Amino acid sequence: MDYFAGLDVSMEETRICILDRDGALIREGKAPSIPKAIAAFLAAGPPCAKVVFGTGRMAPMLHHSLTELGVPVVCIESRQAYQALKLLTGHKTDRNDARSDIVGDLSYRQRHQGHDP
Repeated sequence: MDYFAGLDVSMEETRICILDRDGALIREGKAPSIPKAIAAFLAAGPPCAKVVFGTGRMAPMLHHSLTELGVPVVCIESRQAYQALKLLTGHKTDRNDARSDIVGDLSYRQRHQGHDP
């Protein structure tokens, strides 16, 4: 079965949600917003086909670092994730934001992340 993870990234911590292809919740939790901590959380669960997060201040660093750690990341436009959240639920929470990134991935436009500074 395919599994997908959504990340809701903030400066201090990242909310992580892993769903199966049918949308059933498999695992969720928090990790510090550093690539090794996020990768460790993901490694403890089922292997994910994609790990999706929205554009933002930390997106370039996370994209490059997680890719180097072997995590199959996709960065999507935050507006698409927001629209997916509105379809998914009426409540804006970090937990729902992580789920919306996965739903937003259904029709995402992958964002190119520039070079590391």
